[in-house]
Amino acid sequence: MAVDPYSSWSDDELASLPHGFRDDLYKGQVALVTGGAGGIGRAICMLLGRLGARIVTCGRDPHKLEQLRESLETQGIDVQTAQTNVRDPEQVASLFEKFWGKSPTDWTSLLTMRVVNSPHRRVISHRRAGLLSSRKTCMAPGM
Repeated sequence: MAVDPYSSWSDDELASLPHGFRDDLYKGQVALVTGGAGGIGRAICMLLGRLGARIVTCGRDPHKLEQLRESLETQGIDVQTAQTNVRDPEQVASLFEKFWGKSPTDWTSLLTMRVVNSPHRRVISHRRAGLLSSRKTCMAPGM
């Protein structure tokens, strides 16, 4: 994998970092991590996968998502990826429909975003829109 200038840990390092959690803490649960292909989102995917969660992650860059999928699968982590822009409510709805149908169960929702070199207003708008679209879809489908 190419070196990501925004990451301080390699995938191998993330896979071996000690943690203070039970190894099966999220066994049988699904974790949705937006922006999971880089930065803190990638680290969250790695840790939750190590703790037994099935990982569903999305982002805008299909190449980075494929690299993440390969890395997690090498570690024995169940992962699915989808190219999704969380600012687009239709893409968010499609993401939930694809992975959970109409009623998601047994899942943990973690929402992260990595926004670099963006004006402050766009960052706030991006985060608010993505978070609200995701929450609306998973908490009150059809609203």
